[in-house]
Amino acid sequence: MGSPYLPNPLPNPHPGQKFDYTLAWFISQRAGSGVDGVSSYRGDTATTRDRNRRTEGKVARTSKMTAIAPHREVELWATSTIIPGPVLPTCNQLNMPVEGVRVSRASHRVFLPAALDGSIAGVRSSGSSSGDPLFIIGTGRCGSTLFHDLLTRHPHVSFMTSLANRHPTKPAYNRTCVSCIDIAGNPLRRKYFPVEAYRFWDHYFRGFSSPFRDLTADDASPCAVKALRTATRQFVTARRPRMIFKITGWPRIGFLQAVYPQAKFISVIRDGRAVANSLLNVHFWDGWLGPNKWSLGPLDGERDERWQHHDRSFVALAALQWEILMEAYAEAKASMPDPTQLMEIRYEDLCSDPVSVFRRATDFAGLEFNADFERCISSARLRDANQKWRQDLTPAQQSILEACVSPSLEQWGYDAQPSAIPGAVNPASMTPVTTEPAAMSLS
Repeated sequence: MGSPYLPNPLPNPHPGQKFDYTLAWFISQRAGSGVDGVSSYRGDTATTRDRNRRTEGKVARTSKMTAIAPHREVELWATSTIIPGPVLPTCNQLNMPVEGVRVSRASHRVFLPAALDGSIAGVRSSGSSSGDPLFIIGTGRCGSTLFHDLLTRHPHVSFMTSLANRHPTKPAYNRTCVSCIDIAGNPLRRKYFPVEAYRFWDHYFRGFSSPFRDLTADDASPCAVKALRTATRQFVTARRPRMIFKITGWPRIGFLQAVYPQAKFISVIRDGRAVANSLLNVHFWDGWLGPNKWSLGPLDGERDERWQHHDRSFVALAALQWEILMEAYAEAKASMPDPTQLMEIRYEDLCSDPVSVFRRATDFAGLEFNADFERCISSARLRDANQKWRQDLTPAQQSILEACVSPSLEQWGYDAQPSAIPGAVNPASMTPVTTEPAAMSLS
C-alpha cells in the first residue's frame, strides 16, 4: 500500500529546504476504543497552503476514518479544523518513516502502533487512581516552571497547552494536541508547551487567577466543583492518563482539594531573596502599583510598618510578597487532612541532583521512572541561579532584602545575615519569630 508516513520526531530541515507547517487540527470522538483519531490533509501543497489561509480558525471538513489498532479495527469520525500555528505537516511535505504510524490516502485509514493504542504500562498503582490530578505549586519565580516542563516530558502525563487558554470550553482540543505531540515530537511541543492556563480556570471559577487572599474549601461552590471536574476529566488520553497542572502564587490547596479530594501536590520551595529578585525583573509583577493596588491585598499592620521603615522599597515589597505567599502555604499545608498528599522539593536540589528529585517525584505520583525518562532528565542542563540577586542588587538593596524577611528565610531553612547599614531594620527586633534549624545550605 503506497502510504506516506508521519515522522516522530519531525526532522530538521535540510540546508535550503523550508518546511511549511500547515495546520490540520483533528478533534476525534472515540468509538469504543482508547485510540484518539489522527489524520492528514491530502492534495497539492500549494493548494493546501492557500486553503489554510482562507479557512484559518474554521472547520474545514469532516471525514470518516478507521483506526487500525492491533487485533481490532475501530471507526472514528474526525473533524479537521485549521487553527494558527503548526500541529502536523501535510503528507505531501514529509515522507520520512516513523515507527508503525502510517496514513493511507486511499482508504483514509490511520495505522497506529501498539504504543499509541491506549497502553498505560508506565502508570503504577500507588494507592491513588491514575485519574487523580497532580498539582505543582509554588510562589512563582521559584523554579516551578522548570520542574513542570521536565515532569510533563514523562510519556504518561497530560498537561495544559495554550489551547486550554484559547478554548476553555473545548478540552478536546488540548487533548488531541497532546496526542499529536506523541507523534510529531519536540517541534510541536515547542509550539504547544505546558502552561498554567489561568483563562481556563477563570472560565469555570471567576477570580481563580487573582484573588486578594488564598482560596479555601469554603470558596468552592457545588457548581464550580462539578464544572471543573467535568472539564478537566477530558484532558487525559488513554496513553497519558495522569493530569498535571501548575498553579503559582496563592497555594489554593484547600480549594483544589474540595474539587479533587484525592489530588496530590508537589510544592517547589526557593530562597526568598532569589524569588524577590526575579519578581523585580519580570514584566508582570504588579508590586510596582503598591500594596494598595497589587493582587495580594493590603499589607497587615506589622508588614506595612516594615515596608515603611525601608522607605517603601520595592525590593522589600517583593520580599514581602514571597513571605506572604509562604505563610499562606504553611497555613494551607497545616490544614490538609492527609499530609501524605503533599511533597516538597527544593529548587537547589532540583538544580544540583535532578535525577534524584524526579525519581522521588515520579514515585510520589505513581509514575514509572524508566530509562527513557531518566535520560531525558539527565540531558537537561540546569543552572542554579539562587545567587543572582547578589549581582543584580546594590549592597544597600541586598541589605534591605535580607533584613526585611530574615526570620522567614531562616524559618524555611535559608541562612540570612543582614548587613548593618543605616535604615536597615531587622524584623526580629520588632516581632518575635520562632525559627527552626537550617534544613539545607545554599550551593
